[in-house]
Amino acid sequence: MYTLIIAALFLLTTFSAGICAQVTDSAPTKTEDSAPRTFPVIPIAFSTNETGAAIGVMYNQVLNNGSKDRPDNLQAYTYYSSKGLYSLSLKPSFFLNEGDYHFTGAVFTSYSPSTFWGVGKEAGDSDRDEDFTSETRGFTVAGTARIDGPYRVGMSLSYNHEKFSDVDPGGLLASGTLEGSSGGEDVGFGLLTEMDSRDSTFWPTTGSFCKLNAVIHRNDVGSDYNYNEYNLDLRTYRSLTTDSLIALRFITSGIGGAPPFYALRQIGGSRLLRGLYGGRYRDRWLYAAQTEYRAHLTGRFSWTAFAALGNVAEQPEELFDNTPLLTGGCGIRFAVDPENRVNLRVDIGLSRHGVAPMVMINEAF
Repeated sequence: MYTLIIAALFLLTTFSAGICAQVTDSAPTKTEDSAPRTFPVIPIAFSTNETGAAIGVMYNQVLNNGSKDRPDNLQAYTYYSSKGLYSLSLKPSFFLNEGDYHFTGAVFTSYSPSTFWGVGKEAGDSDRDEDFTSETRGFTVAGTARIDGPYRVGMSLSYNHEKFSDVDPGGLLASGTLEGSSGGEDVGFGLLTEMDSRDSTFWPTTGSFCKLNAVIHRNDVGSDYNYNEYNLDLRTYRSLTTDSLIALRFITSGIGGAPPFYALRQIGGSRLLRGLYGGRYRDRWLYAAQTEYRAHLTGRFSWTAFAALGNVAEQPEELFDNTPLLTGGCGIRFAVDPENRVNLRVDIGLSRHGVAPMVMINEAF
């Protein structure tokens, strides 16, 4: 599997270098009147429930490929926290042949002290938890081709290696009875279809996005686990005034077979029901509905207010049997790339379990 990781790094680096070369070769000659493009390297300091106090660096470069609403993008970040967590990630996204082909990927590694509450809504509601440390490395690669207008089809490949240490003795993870408690390697092959009519990938003001995908994980392709996953993601954006908009998202996801516990569907974190600890609620199925109001404040600053509800369950028919989880909050945006509306996101999420601050690049959806 190290060969797969090295191959993925090579491919992502080669693709990114090719895009940079293409931009350099096709860029117009700079004149005295033309403004230089920025290459934002952003020092960050933040604190979240998952990480504790952390410092790091974000890099986000939008590469001019001639498309204002579908530019190429290269992201990287690394940080270290007071809990001993570190993370390093590289995420390129690029379009070829005037947007007919879209390729995305990620290569990542992290060392993360984490918390496990158990599986199911009741486990997440309780205060009983187990601490453990997760060492993760892997990659994802996906490509889509346009079939007609905003409609695309494609394939994906993912690899993930998990290793656990510092597990609380006497807990469910330490017992070894929970699927995936010993870590392992996981390989997934997926098919996807999507419709994307948004006017921008970074800060959409109009249009919609729909993605449906299925991923299989099998022993005979190098995975330690056999299971399937299914995901539906719906988003829509509507302008209210020239300086404000409303964004809506609905997502449902399920998993069948014998997945490791860390592949179960999870609610919480920086994108899905902000305000909850990432992975506090996990099970085989989930749904979540989110809405966000976004408005310009002054200069490069904007502000947001958001609310969400969702739930997890073992079976899809049980998703609406229990009272849904509710979260909300507000945030500030700073445009690190005003031309393409790439934002540094500072959110404060609220839930029944407390307050969750977070700092990220780009929007939650």
